[in-house]
Amino acid sequence: MVPIKKITDLISKHALLETELSSGQVDKKLFAEKSKEYSDLNEIIKEAKEYESFEKDKIELEKIINDTTSDSDMKFMAKTELVEISNKYEINEKKLKLFLLPKDEADKKNAIIEIRAGTGGLEASLFAADLFKMYEKVSHKKKWLLELISISKSDAGGLKEVIASIKGKNIYSTLKYESGVHRVQRVPDTETQGRVHTSAATVAVLPEAEEVDVKIEDKDLRIDVFRSSGPGGQSVNTTDSAVRITHIPTGIVVSQQDEKSQIRNKEKGLKILRSRIYELERQKKEDERSKDRKSKIGTGDRSERIRTYNFPQGRITDHRINFTLHKLEEFMEGEIFDEMIENLNLQAQEEKLNNLNWMNIQTLLNQASKTLDNSSNTSSKLDSEILLSKIIEKNRQYLILNSNEELKKENIKSFDYLVKRRKKGEPIAYLINKKEFWKQNFYINQNVLIPRPDTETLVEETLKLFNVNSKLNMLDIGTGSGCILLSILKERRNFFGTGIDISKKAINVARFNAKMHQLSNRVKFYNSDVDKFLIGKYDLVVSNPPYIKRQDLKYLEVDVKGFEPKLALDGGKDGFSKITKVISKTSTLLKKNGRFILEIGFGQKKKILSILKQNNFFINKVVKDYGKNDRCVISTKI
Repeated sequence: MVPIKKITDLISKHALLETELSSGQVDKKLFAEKSKEYSDLNEIIKEAKEYESFEKDKIELEKIINDTTSDSDMKFMAKTELVEISNKYEINEKKLKLFLLPKDEADKKNAIIEIRAGTGGLEASLFAADLFKMYEKVSHKKKWLLELISISKSDAGGLKEVIASIKGKNIYSTLKYESGVHRVQRVPDTETQGRVHTSAATVAVLPEAEEVDVKIEDKDLRIDVFRSSGPGGQSVNTTDSAVRITHIPTGIVVSQQDEKSQIRNKEKGLKILRSRIYELERQKKEDERSKDRKSKIGTGDRSERIRTYNFPQGRITDHRINFTLHKLEEFMEGEIFDEMIENLNLQAQEEKLNNLNWMNIQTLLNQASKTLDNSSNTSSKLDSEILLSKIIEKNRQYLILNSNEELKKENIKSFDYLVKRRKKGEPIAYLINKKEFWKQNFYINQNVLIPRPDTETLVEETLKLFNVNSKLNMLDIGTGSGCILLSILKERRNFFGTGIDISKKAINVARFNAKMHQLSNRVKFYNSDVDKFLIGKYDLVVSNPPYIKRQDLKYLEVDVKGFEPKLALDGGKDGFSKITKVISKTSTLLKKNGRFILEIGFGQKKKILSILKQNNFFINKVVKDYGKNDRCVISTKI
């Protein structure tokens, strides 16, 4: 859909211009420009007003249709009118989109056309001559002025190269899709056995640049003069009238020798040079705008094969739009040239419409919220805002303050992809690769558990036990993302840490987080099962091991059981097998009087206290989390 703000702006602009022009007080210098703009808007203003009023008219008609007091004739008329305005709405929308398409500033310019013989020897030069004659005939029929700038002939009436200027109305917009390789398939006059030969010619159509379009500094030019070469005649080969102009910054070289005067050759050469530089800069901008899409019509690259002229079959095929005309003779006479151009322009318009992006922040968020409302997610608006913030790399406040800002197509595509994943239940933390823990952001992916607020209890209790001046070595068993260990190290600058995890991919995430938080010099990570880890003795061990019964995994929330690593959740058949291993190993790794802080699950306190005592630990206390559930046990090695 077209944003309604664009339509209201268009209507307001039309009204303003109408008032200004009718007042008779418009600056004479601006009168022609404003009159042209008003005339252009007049072509679409009726459709714009109908488009703007559609929603209001639709609501009124639906009220009549749904009103139980309305008689049947009234309802019938309302239904009929609703169908009519709905159909007209779609037609008006397409017209408005076409009108609002970005205009190519070069479309209204005159053009310079360059035709060169390509592969195929003499036959290629003959075909180049045929193409030039075709463009001459088209120009004549359209009453365009074609002026020859440069010509290089070959034997038998062919052309090695020809450059011409074409002047008229909207020349470049008509001819711009002619750039590329034109291939011919026919039996040459010199062929005695009737075999079909394939040859080619290249066509380049450039918008003719004025001096105001391209500023060329004298210091950027190298001009060489030399004697003309050619078939003879007065002044040819006797004076240094030919000119070669090199534009040093771009390396573009233009040679001109058709005129007897060096000054005239220089003027013509500069005209060609200016247009080539203009087209080069224009193409750079177009490439930048179009890098996220591939156009069927093409880029105007003269190396791109665009068209085949098959004389034995009497057909001409444009490969960009897969369009064929079986009227080759008429085409070469310039008779049906417009039919080809119209089809190319229609395809170009369709591509531009498909690549239009008129989706603003608010509209996109509303659509995403509706999509997520139908899923199991309970915070669709918040989720949508978080996902879009990630894509455009702005905070949520920016989204609110800039709700009408239009978004790039690639951003919309990336956002839609994340919304689809969220709808399937994938946690936000995995989608944005970030989770806050202990007021710090940590990198997260599906190789590690998402840190829970309740687990912050381990960090909080550690900081209570050891003051800021404490110096010790600590171990984190089953470190995952490293968030517990790294959060503690951030708060206690004299701590040195070691983290172990059975998952190599989890260790990679932890190392990345250590680097991100500039803690790599105070922490080491090892990919190891707790049973096999034998490095060092520690003053403190913390652990959040898997403690969920295997049979209970199926009862977890969809976003947990479907996406978080099972290895970090599965506590074995009874939920205690992994914890028992951790406690047993900790008793050998912990120094005497060292502290052990262990996270536990619901209903596990009694058995875990018993296992700790069996492994020579003194129970200091059991700490509850924010939900008043037993969350961790603090013990001391005896």
